This record gives sequence, C-alpha cells and structure tokens, in this order.
Amino acid sequence: AATVPPTEPREVLPRLQEQYEKNPDLAGWLTIPGTRIDYPVMYSPDEPERYLHANFEVSYSFAGLPFIDAACDPESGNRIIYAHNMLDGSMFRSLPKYESKSYWQAHPTIHFDTLYEEGEYEVLAAFYDRVYYTYENCFKFYQFIDAADEADFNNAISNFRSKALYDTGVTAQCG
Repeated sequence: AATVPPTEPREVLPRLQEQYEKNPDLAGWLTIPGTRIDYPVMYSPDEPERYLHANFEVSYSFAGLPFIDAACDPESGNRIIYAHNMLDGSMFRSLPKYESKSYWQAHPTIHFDTLYEEGEYEVLAAFYDRVYYTYENCFKFYQFIDAADEADFNNAISNFRSKALYDTGVTAQCG
C-alpha cells in the first residue's frame, strides 16, 4: 500500500505569531499602502459574522474587523473579505476611491498576508455591482470562491473586466 508522506507543520509568520496566539480566528493581515487600510483579517466559519461588530478581543465594536466569507478558505486562491465602510474614514471607506483611475495609479497593490505567506496583489479591476436576486441568471462575483477549472476562471476575469470602470492593463492567469 502506498504511504502518504507526513506534512510538515506550517510556521505562522513571525510578525503575526503574537496576534495569532491571542486570537486564533486571525487569518491574516490586510494593508493597502498609502491608505488607512491596515487591519487584521478574521475567519470564523462557525460564526460567519462574529467580527461584524466585534474587535480583536471579541468585544463589541461598531466598526468590527475585516473578515473572510465563511464559504472561503483563508488559503484558497480567491477570498472574499468583508468590512464596514465607516464615515470616519476607517475600515473600507477608502475603497470607493478606486472609481478614480488616478487613485488606482497611486494605490495599485494590496498586501494580504495569510498566517503562513506574504502576498502582494495587483488591482485587476475596480467596479460597482449589486447583490442579485436568486432567479437572475448572471455572474455573481460574491459567489465566485474558487474556479472549477480554467474556463470558469476566465469567465470570472471576463466578467470583472466587463464591469471595470477603467482598464488597469493588469492580467491574470489561472493557477
């Protein structure tokens, strides 16, 4: 019988270790350089909206903390991260500024470090969309968790580009 080699335990990034020990719901850290977006990102699939109105200590906070959609895996290729759009400029308040191409040019990258890996991402598209009724037969970006195959991935990218407010010239490939 074939044996499966043991997997090595993954090491939490040193800069996140202390926070992770304080709260194991920590999934990573999100930063957009030059903006106020610099927050821990939480993941609690058994209580999906735990951080909607809770701080890192899980005490009440109107602003809450960014959190990953329960249908996602923090290590998957596509993560949906929610946070409030606070009037005081905190949380995701600066994201709508991406409607301006000059804002994107000043802030073209997003850093999302998972517990185990640092990640830098280029903004592919900025667009507005809505939550659709279940009977509407259309691409629902908020349901795109992981591509089933390359065609599914390309369909998603095509939909993002078709809704884009401007062309970033950024491309993406499956895998």
